Amino acid sequence: MPIYEYRCRECGDFKKWLTMQETGLPVECPTCDEQAERVFSAPGLMMMSHNIRKRIEYGAEPKVMSKQELDMKPHYHRHSHKKEPSRPWQIGH
Repeated sequence: MPIYEYRCRECGDFKKWLTMQETGLPVECPTCDEQAERVFSAPGLMMMSHNIRKRIEYGAEPKVMSKQELDMKPHYHRHSHKKEPSRPWQIGH
């Protein structure tokens, strides 16, 4: 069931869960019972918890490291130095 935003002239904005069939019906403000008008806004597509969203946002930021910390970090070298590649699609790699 989607959530819709409405605006009351007296009380301001509020949100209400409605079925698709109920979206065409008039909606009353929960505070003053006046008829409210629907507010159209961008959909909230990111439906995940605050902690996961925060982890994604902060995980994308580059880590600031000093030269000393960078020198202490192990450097991994993943490909081999064979003369011929073991897989033909890696010739230019």
